Parts: sequence; structure tokens; C-alpha cells
Amino acid sequence: MLFLYLSTIACEFRTYEHQLINHEQPEFGTFEQRFYFDKEPLGDNKVRSLLVYVGGLSALDEEMFKAGPILDIAKRSHSILFGLEHRYFGESKIYSRLSLQNMTYLNTNEVIDDIALFVNYIKNDFCPKSKCRVALVGEGYAGSLCVWAKQQYPNYIDSVWASSSPLILSNEYHAYDMFHTTVLRSYTPKGANALSAHLKKIEDIFNSGNQTEIEKVYKDFNIPESMIPYNFLNAVANLIYDLLDIPEMFDQFFWNFFSDGGDIKYDDLPSKISTILKGINRDISYYDPVWPNDPDNEEMREKRLITFMQCNEVGWIPISPPSGIPSRILQRSINSTSVSQNICWNLFQFRLQSHDYFNDRHGGRSPGVSSVIYTKAVQQYWNEFQFLENELNLDNDNEIISLEFSDLLKSPLDYEFIDDSQQLKDVRNVAIETLSEWLNFNGSCLNGYSILHKCVCNNGWHGKFCDKRSRYDEYNAMMAVSVTVPTILMFFVGVIAWFAFVEPSKNNKFKQTI
Repeated sequence: MLFLYLSTIACEFRTYEHQLINHEQPEFGTFEQRFYFDKEPLGDNKVRSLLVYVGGLSALDEEMFKAGPILDIAKRSHSILFGLEHRYFGESKIYSRLSLQNMTYLNTNEVIDDIALFVNYIKNDFCPKSKCRVALVGEGYAGSLCVWAKQQYPNYIDSVWASSSPLILSNEYHAYDMFHTTVLRSYTPKGANALSAHLKKIEDIFNSGNQTEIEKVYKDFNIPESMIPYNFLNAVANLIYDLLDIPEMFDQFFWNFFSDGGDIKYDDLPSKISTILKGINRDISYYDPVWPNDPDNEEMREKRLITFMQCNEVGWIPISPPSGIPSRILQRSINSTSVSQNICWNLFQFRLQSHDYFNDRHGGRSPGVSSVIYTKAVQQYWNEFQFLENELNLDNDNEIISLEFSDLLKSPLDYEFIDDSQQLKDVRNVAIETLSEWLNFNGSCLNGYSILHKCVCNNGWHGKFCDKRSRYDEYNAMMAVSVTVPTILMFFVGVIAWFAFVEPSKNNKFKQTI
């Protein structure tokens, strides 16, 4: 507890006041980007490296830095620890009002340039002669940004840890619902089947066109008239996703919702949904994918920003799994990108974008970036978009490392829990040790030269830092002598024996013949 207290008081939030709004046109001005700063490096006072946690599509949370792998790496590598908040999110607002024009600068290219400019700033301000190594760490989309930033600015960034990070943009995003359905089934298979069946029943009513039945559903579930039928199904799915994802919601509502072993009755579904919504002080419109579109609504700010990113650039709008999947939360009517197109058009008056250029530019699932640790959740919803592990991509010489774990709702960037699998613990430990070792490597190879974080030794030398003389030449010479000398001796012995015994014998035989 004392350690946590000391680490807390040594840290603070600051603002980088010179972050460019538009990196291609600096004349557009700057904004204040918030970052987290550990004022005192852990360990001794000699700063060896800088460790930057890159934030994703939410406000930066200081709890991330109080314990766990990030702090462990900083301590092992004598790093100053930073956290960079994503532009537009949290306190890093460029504009207060989120009009379409004001969201123009919310895109990955600007965010990648934000990272590079910030890294350049901290290297100049906190490193002696800017020689410190810089490592980036991020999870999910933020981890993707770390990889792309190193790809674009290899001279600024030394190494990366990207955890559960999608490397391709896509409008075909079935895995999100499949993952949450799997999680739900892990808690209550009966409940997952019942919920899927009840939502299918509502979908069938909407598809039937029976206005009387449709009006009854609207009345029973207290659906606003402004919400179209299929958006209600989408809203319920979004509510269930939050129920599974947000620990506070799960603890308070999950087992009440799936009481009696998960055997939910259809007639009880409206009241169960209503109970959750009242408990979190929201109505179903909050989960509508085309919620009331107000650029000044502070409560919906984060949701508006995320949806704008999805529509304008990254995709990743959940749609229902393909036919053949037996159980689902998001129903079959929401199983094509046309639904996503309608969401984007209704909110922002533009269609989903093609991702071919972006994916080709960054290499898709094979970005070819050196000194990267990919920790991959094989059962989570980014799996089909994560680093592609094959013989061509796994490259020890270029320090491309891929580590997999199967835990459903865990992350190697979390501090260790008692119920973590041994596989997850091993992945976490290897990532911590490897990144710490990379950051500690000073490039000093006494009798050789360095490539990335390894020494290549000159002939006659070996060891981690080429500091140990090899005896290979002497050994080989001794081996040659030990083989050659006896051979020569044996040859001379044979020659002497020939002349001493064989030749006289021939002469005697010759004389006897005469």
C-alpha cells in the first residue's frame, strides 16, 4: 500500500500545449493534449528510457498507471512513464461542439502524428541528448496506433507492445456479437438461448408487418416512436454488450436479469430491460445506433466521436453473425453492411468508406514492423483482424514476437488476478521481460556491433555484449595438430617399416631364385 501511495503522489496530469490540430497545415493552430506523467522514475535517478501508454477512444484513466505491467516495466527499465490521451477524448478537446466540420481532424493519420510529435517533445525534454529509447504500449485500437506509429516513424520509436490489436479496417464485423454471445453462454447457456429466441420472436413480428403486433411490442417495451423497429433490436444488443463488458453493470444486474438459471420468460423481458435502464439512469434511446443527433450533447459526446470514427474511417460496426451460427444476440436482420450504411447516413450524411487503401498502405495483418510484441486474445472479438502469425511474419532477427492466450475477459496489460490462466500469466511475464530488456539495451557491444536489441560479435568474441574472447581458433588449431602430427608420425613409421622389413625380404627371395 505504501508503494502505491508513493507512486501516486509522484504522478500528475499535464497538458502538451503545442499539439497541432492539422499536422499537414500547422497554421491551423494547436490544442492542449492531456498526458499523464510520472515525475520520478522508479529505481535510481538515471533515466534510461521513456515508456508511453497510448490511450484509445476514451478519457485517459490514471488507474491504469498505479499498478500492473506498465508500472513493472517502468521500474525494470528505469523509465519515465507517460500516458497520452487520444485527441478529442477526455480533456484533449479540440472543439467543444462536435459538428461534422469540427470532427474533420478526428482520424488515424492525425493521431499517429500526435504520437510522433509528443514523443519528439518528451525525448528533447526528458532525455540527455535525446538518446533515450522510447517504447509504446497500447491495447485494442490504441495498440494498432502504436504499431502504425512505429511503422511511420521508426527513428522516433524503439519498440511496441500491442495487445489484442486489430491491424485491418473492415465493415464486415461479425466477431463482436459472436464473442459476446460466447461470453454469455459461458455464464448461462440456457439464458443465452432464451434471450436469442425472444429477440428472434420480436424480429419475426417486425418482419411480419402485422401493425397490431408491432404496436404491442412498442408498448410493452416502451419504445419511442422515433426509433425504427430494427434499431430497437440493435439497441437491446448494445445494452447486453454493456452488461457483459462493464463490471459495475454486470455485478449489479446480470444475475437478476438471468435469474432462475437463465430461464427467461418472454413476458418478463420488458421489465428486466426496464430494470437495468432505470438502474443506470438511461432510456433505450441511449443504445439506439442512430440516437438523437445533438452535437452539443455532452453525455453523448464519446459515443458520437466513436461512431464518427467507425463511419468515417475504421468501420468495425457490429453486425449479426452469418447464417449457421445457432445462437446470437444481434439478430439476423442486422446482418449486412447496408444496416451500417443507414446508421452512418442518418447520423452524418455520408456512407461507409472503403478500407483497401489504408490496409494496403499499412500492410494489413502483416505490417512488417520490427521490435513488436503482439499479445493476441484468440477468443476475443478482434481475433480475425489481429497480427497474422505465420512463418513469414514471425521473425527473430527483426524481433517480431507473437504470444497467444485464450482467456475470454482478461488482458495481459491488467495486473495479475488469482483466476488468470497460467497461459495468460506466461504471456504477461514474457512481454514484460522482453520489453524491459529491449529498453535496457544500450547498444554497447564491446567487440562487435548492434542490430536492434542484439549484439553481433566480431570473430573471436562472444557473449551478450561481445565481451568474452572466443577460443575457437586456438581450439581448431589444437585439433588440427592433434590429428595431423600422429598421422605424419604413423606415415614415417610405415615408411621405415617398409624399408626395414619388406625390402630386405624381397632381396633375399631374389637371391634364392638365382
